[in-house]
Amino acid sequence: MPSTSNHEGRVLQVLITGFGAFRNYEDNPSWLAVRGLHGARLDLSTTPEFNPGPESSNPVSTSGAAVAHIQCIQVPVHYGSILDIVPRLHGSKKPYSPHAEKWFDERCDDTGLAGEEGKHYPNGYRIEHPEDGFDVIIHVGVGKTGALRVETLGHKVGYKHEDAREDLAPEVIQANIAADSDTNGKGLSDDYSQIEYDPSVANEELFKDGKLRGFGEGYEAFHLEERTTVNVPDIVERLKQQGMGGNVCQSENAGRYLCDFIFYCSLCEAKRRSKQGVKKASVLFLHVPPIDKDLSTESCTSAIRCIAWYLATAQTS
Repeated sequence: MPSTSNHEGRVLQVLITGFGAFRNYEDNPSWLAVRGLHGARLDLSTTPEFNPGPESSNPVSTSGAAVAHIQCIQVPVHYGSILDIVPRLHGSKKPYSPHAEKWFDERCDDTGLAGEEGKHYPNGYRIEHPEDGFDVIIHVGVGKTGALRVETLGHKVGYKHEDAREDLAPEVIQANIAADSDTNGKGLSDDYSQIEYDPSVANEELFKDGKLRGFGEGYEAFHLEERTTVNVPDIVERLKQQGMGGNVCQSENAGRYLCDFIFYCSLCEAKRRSKQGVKKASVLFLHVPPIDKDLSTESCTSAIRCIAWYLATAQTS
């Protein structure tokens, strides 16, 4: 791994994930926007420019200043795989959900960034997992036409759609939701005070087959909604000022599909790490529009690069 000595400057470790194939997307727009950033090193002393053209800037430190080292992986559009992979991204040796199951989608990237069949992250991935963990984890998925959407929160339950393997999210028989006694905004409540959530009162439109689905066992101590600690309004405003204008916005609806699922899971794992007294990563989710609808792939890549720079820089303050 790159040195983090004072002489060479601090190296901030950034992981960006994109999704694999699903529905009519053999090449997921999120992965097309992400994959070109793998291996990039950003000079944190130089603000990157938003450049919608194919030659987006990628400043590299030559002055000994802190840098952000970006690595990327592709994840399958599969509930069980997210439950298996995401805790490991945050440093866990094993997943917390009994429904975790690594599925290798043969349609995924074949360069080693989607892993190998039968192997669990980081094994089989063309990636170097940092010994001290990632400082920033950004998840990217494809959304609706229109602006790039910076999401603010993830949902625990209400997942009704089948994934790419035609699996549903795990059934939640009795969800225990952490009470609002968590006042510090950063970790779980010290006593894990909980309130019971009755699935029978849930909105039936939120789930298929009349069953509540989402995060159950292993995630009892977390809230119905988990919010990122990232200053989303600031990021959106910075991107607007850099030239994105109305092509970027803040969102509070990640969609209750795999995008929402991975965001909630990652927010929980960051919170779990913090409660364990271990460094936690800043977590964010971005929705990019379909290919060349409103924004080009190059524009999305440039915006993601800028966001990675902002989040890494915030970790140095």
